Amino acid sequence: MSGTKMPSRTYNQSHVPRRYIAGQRRVSLYWTWSYPWEANRDPAVMDNRFSTFTEVRRVAWPDYETCEWDEQSFLQGIAGTLELFHRSTLSFQQLVGETTGHPVAVFQRIDQAGYRQPLDERVLADTDTLMVFGLDHLVAEQEAAPEEIAALVAAGHPYFATGQGNRIGIVLDDATDWDEVDELVRESYRLLAPKKLVALLEDAP
Repeated sequence: MSGTKMPSRTYNQSHVPRRYIAGQRRVSLYWTWSYPWEANRDPAVMDNRFSTFTEVRRVAWPDYETCEWDEQSFLQGIAGTLELFHRSTLSFQQLVGETTGHPVAVFQRIDQAGYRQPLDERVLADTDTLMVFGLDHLVAEQEAAPEEIAALVAAGHPYFATGQGNRIGIVLDDATDWDEVDELVRESYRLLAPKKLVALLEDAP
């Protein structure tokens, strides 16, 4: 993206649905975090939180020592690190937009302005490819809500209802994304298993 002027940027806008066009996939990114809750965590607590941007600068020195990253231009706390995650997808968003003709929609469970967007039909209605990014803990309210589970089931293949509470199944075939299956199984285990067993999972390779 260097050498070209970035498109103008908007913030805090309502999503504009993308019209279906055969052969042009509509890609969406969904961050499962509560941005305010993560950004407001106490930096004095070392575990189960994101690094502050100041900590990132220390580790990555001198990568972030130019004026665009100083305190006048960029958030220095945990929020700054969250923004690094957003910025890390910009090249991907540009490539997908050029390839598909559709902008990439980016959603958050709770965004910077406090607006809540569960993973429901509003996200899935104009999404052909959904990429979900989450964390390994539930402090930020990342446990799936019943309506989110219902939305996944309604989306159809490869997901289906198992009839066992809030559990959903996934069809395994030649097109199965085994990395996705690995992530889903681990996340489910973390939710359902006793804490001692979950601790053993965290220690495993």
